[in-house]
Amino acid sequence: MRKTIKTFLITLIITLSFNSNANSNDKDKSFQKCLTELKPFVIYYELKSGFINVNSEHKLQLSNNTWRYRSYADGGFLGKASEESTFTNNDGFKLTEYNSYRRIAFNKKRRKVTINWDSGFYKTSKGLNEKFNKKIILFDKASQQLAIQCKIKNGVENFTLNLATRSGISNYSYSVVSKNENIKTSMGTLKSIKVKQNRNDSRDVIFWLSPEMDYIPIRFIYKEEGDDSIAATIKNFKYL
Repeated sequence: MRKTIKTFLITLIITLSFNSNANSNDKDKSFQKCLTELKPFVIYYELKSGFINVNSEHKLQLSNNTWRYRSYADGGFLGKASEESTFTNNDGFKLTEYNSYRRIAFNKKRRKVTINWDSGFYKTSKGLNEKFNKKIILFDKASQQLAIQCKIKNGVENFTLNLATRSGISNYSYSVVSKNENIKTSMGTLKSIKVKQNRNDSRDVIFWLSPEMDYIPIRFIYKEEGDDSIAATIKNFKYL
């Protein structure tokens, strides 16, 4: 009898473990599938950074099998900001380059990351040049928006992403903190899901995604140390 019970328990544990892994793999497949189904779009935001208040354009485009996700805002002599993710999506999502530029008055910041998937080397504008694990999926500060969109669309409330930064590859966790927030926009009041990047410092990265708008970010906030922050709310959106 004891032997029968022991055999049953072992079988149950193995089965539960197998099913848990299967569900995990299914979710990963759903995530990958969502990334491969990305469609070109353009989103217009009202962006605020410091004392700058300008319009910002976020555009996802495909040309010669290469995707580019670029955000751009120009406040003239007051400031300017641009950010671009370049990636391929033929054999899974593969980030190849990240560039960012920000100028507030006379304060300028430039950052660059280059990923070579053939050699497996990761290079940054900070002088970093090292090998990386080619089995992981890499995003950056811009393309993380696409990844978050897919995770939330698939009903995942807690997840992690590998972000490529000029200081190296870091693993960040994200959590849904609210599922029904009303955000006032130029397109009307939209219900949204609030997602926050979990951090141990004074920085904040928060997104509000709207199920009514195919889970695109209708508002986001990037707050760095001190008073350096960017906040944006959607003005318009369309697929190209």
